[in-house]
Amino acid sequence: MEQIRAFIAVELPPAVREAVEGVVRELRSRAGDGVRWVRPEGVHLTLKFLGDIDAGSVPAVSRAMAQCAASAAPFDLFLEGVGVFPNARRPRVIWIGLGGALEPLLALQHSIDRELEGLGFARERRPFTPHLTLGRVRDGVLASQVRGVSEAVAATTVERRAELSVREVLLMQSDLRP
Repeated sequence: MEQIRAFIAVELPPAVREAVEGVVRELRSRAGDGVRWVRPEGVHLTLKFLGDIDAGSVPAVSRAMAQCAASAAPFDLFLEGVGVFPNARRPRVIWIGLGGALEPLLALQHSIDRELEGLGFARERRPFTPHLTLGRVRDGVLASQVRGVSEAVAATTVERRAELSVREVLLMQSDLRP
């Protein structure tokens, strides 16, 4: 059976995407070349990464998502701060955080996680941290590049003007080929 790499996410509206692109430009100019940046059209709010799934399971996943989304009222988020996972001494992932109506977002993510467990998808072990991934620090970068990334993140601010109104969740396919 055909396999697809899939995840459940919230797509960004144009104004948020533009704000994210501005932050990435600023970070890129400060951080140097030790980061593999996510293409602007690839930035989204992931609620659950599914990995490689059988294409035949898409209808069941879609039904579960629809059931979770139907019980959630629309809510609004905004961009808030820049950070790294796991920490500034060993940055691996550069992200923009989200603020606003986090309780409904967390409830929606938890509902999706719980519903999909019934379809055989493992529950997330780590707590859900709402964020938009901007880039990943490349393997084997020099200590000076790691410091550059941490310093760039510390010096970058995010304007709170861009709002993200969450009205739908999408099942998305990821293609890792160039």
